[in-house]
Amino acid sequence: TILNSGALKNWTFTGAIEAYKNLFVGLNLNIITGNFTSNNNYYEDDTGGFYGRVDPTDPYHNDFQTFNLNRVLDWDLSGWDAKLGVLYQMRDIARFGFTVQFPKSYDIKEKFTVNGYSDFSNERVSLTSSDYSDQVEYNITTPFELGAGFSVNLKGLIVSLQGTLIDYSQMKFEDINGLGAQLVESINQDIKDQLTAIFNYNLGFEYTFPVIGLRLRAGYMAQPSPYRGDPSEYDHQYVTGGIGFLADETIGLDLGVAHGWWKDFGDNYDTNVSRTYQDVSVNKIILTATYRF
Repeated sequence: TILNSGALKNWTFTGAIEAYKNLFVGLNLNIITGNFTSNNNYYEDDTGGFYGRVDPTDPYHNDFQTFNLNRVLDWDLSGWDAKLGVLYQMRDIARFGFTVQFPKSYDIKEKFTVNGYSDFSNERVSLTSSDYSDQVEYNITTPFELGAGFSVNLKGLIVSLQGTLIDYSQMKFEDINGLGAQLVESINQDIKDQLTAIFNYNLGFEYTFPVIGLRLRAGYMAQPSPYRGDPSEYDHQYVTGGIGFLADETIGLDLGVAHGWWKDFGDNYDTNVSRTYQDVSVNKIILTATYRF
């Protein structure tokens, strides 16, 4: 069983100007605070009685029954990021845009607690929690994200295409307290060896019924896996749909739905010793209300 909980709060300050006719420049400054807790409780039970006599010379560690591993991860995090955007509007027909997402910086205070035991018929063997638990603080810096997109209005039908280039191998860990320089260097080397650059893209359509102000939307999103050598089945894919209504150019209501799917795997402990292969399906519903003045 895996139970995750927490909250991520974003305080965004935005400004934009029309630098030249139909040419707009904007900047977002985002302040981030939050917390996250994950409780992973894993069991293995010898339901078939296959490990009744593991070692004939050991009278205690035989007749294995149950193994339990419990890991609790607590995060307190803070950070900031900034995004620069440029938009050009070609009359009422098309728009072109470019964005630069500057590296995001996260400071994370982490508490990691591990408990575990194995039950045999005559004895319980427990691990020493302090040997596997720790409390550290570190910084994560994400890579630059370069985005571009355009949209065109074809007699009420808006077609849009947007793409983002991200080189995940440029992500970086920095030690603040507890990780140690050698471990941080090893993590950063693993990032360069295992992660790569990807190109995310989104395709969308919107049609407006002018008399009643009703808008219908549909789209597709693709987010390739950032791990080197992953097959396409591990790419995140979404299909989306939505409906919107704008009354008197003032009050707007929008409802969006998204269905996503991909393959994944997770290690219960160690690497490729006890592994779970997953078919992941995600459904999201988003409701937005706007008031223009």
